[in-house]
Amino acid sequence: MHELGLAYSVYDVVEQEMSCRRGGVLKQIKLSVGRFSGVDAGFLKFSLEAILRASPYMSARVEIEAVKAYCRCARCGSLFEPPSYYSTCPGCGSYETTLVQGGELKIKSLVIETE
Repeated sequence: MHELGLAYSVYDVVEQEMSCRRGGVLKQIKLSVGRFSGVDAGFLKFSLEAILRASPYMSARVEIEAVKAYCRCARCGSLFEPPSYYSTCPGCGSYETTLVQGGELKIKSLVIETE
C-alpha cells in the first residue's frame, strides 16, 4: 500500500513544477519503475490516476515504463540480468553483486502544453 504514498509524492512534484508554469496544461506524467524497486507499477498508476481525477490535472495521462534489472559482479566485473533480487553471478558464481539498474522509481518526464 506504500504506492499510494508514492503517488502523492509524485503529485507533489507535479504541483511544484506546474506552479512554475502558470498557464500550462499537464498532458502526461511518465514514470520509470525498476523491476526490483518494490513498487507495484499497476497500483502506482491506479493511485496516481485517482489523485489526478480530483485535481486540476484530471485529463493528464500516466505512463509507466518498466526498467530491467542489471547487476555487476565485484569479483569478475560481469554485468548481468538477475533472475531474482539475490542472485549469483552467472560468470563466476560470486554473491558479491551490486544492483546497478532496476531499483529505481523516477519521474522521467512531464509533458506540459503551453499556450
